[in-house]
Amino acid sequence: MYRGIGIESGKEVSDECAFDYAKNHLDEMTDMDKKTFVEFFFSGNWIKEEDHAETI
Repeated sequence: MYRGIGIESGKEVSDECAFDYAKNHLDEMTDMDKKTFVEFFFSGNWIKEEDHAETI
């Protein structure tokens, strides 16, 4: 379980619901947090290429 502190005080999210809860709050992230999240998501099995590269 995740228990909120600070501005999230009083909120509880079970382990089973944590992914959905986090996913539903992605749009609320700051631009810097979104950049960090994207870098984390694409780490591992991805190679960053220039913007002019072919995309899906």
